[in-house]
Amino acid sequence: MNILRRRGQADSGSDGPSPAEGAAVVAGKKDLRGAAADLGAWLALALAALAVLWPLGLTNRIPAGIDAFTYFAPYWDYRMAALRDGQIPLWNPYLFLGVPFLANPQAAVLYPLHWPLSWLTAEQALVWSALLHVWLAAGFTYILGRRSCGLSRPGAWLAGAVFGLGGYLLARVENINQLNALAAVAVVAPHGALAT
Repeated sequence: MNILRRRGQADSGSDGPSPAEGAAVVAGKKDLRGAAADLGAWLALALAALAVLWPLGLTNRIPAGIDAFTYFAPYWDYRMAALRDGQIPLWNPYLFLGVPFLANPQAAVLYPLHWPLSWLTAEQALVWSALLHVWLAAGFTYILGRRSCGLSRPGAWLAGAVFGLGGYLLARVENINQLNALAAVAVVAPHGALAT
């Protein structure tokens, strides 16, 4: 028997859930199915990113463009060696007569998504950071499509795949700092649109 009753409400003799409680249970099941479908979309986007970038992720190849090879790899090597030694790399003594290192945003010393990659070689860390950020860009675009644009799951998945695996974003794989920033565009975009 339901103990919580409104004052003056007659006892119907039913011990089952009220209609409102039943609706809450149905809504909870729909939320779980929706969360599982969203997780499936994220996993499908991860597989799509790996399928497109498999030469980087599943082989020993590296991005061999001028910036990746001559600029970012040495920076990452110096940064990760300093962090592995327990030091914060404030200064780079190897460039000219020395330059600030921590203050250089392209060194990304304080970027938390690079910290777990510190145990890899610089080249491997660049590859896995690129794979991670392509996937994040696609996934965040999926969320943007679902929540802000009201797209269906397949439509939002397609939007994520087009942005994350399209030429505009993949052309930035060599410039890892730009790719890192572009991965967050879908997260920041709704807030900028609401502010205007």
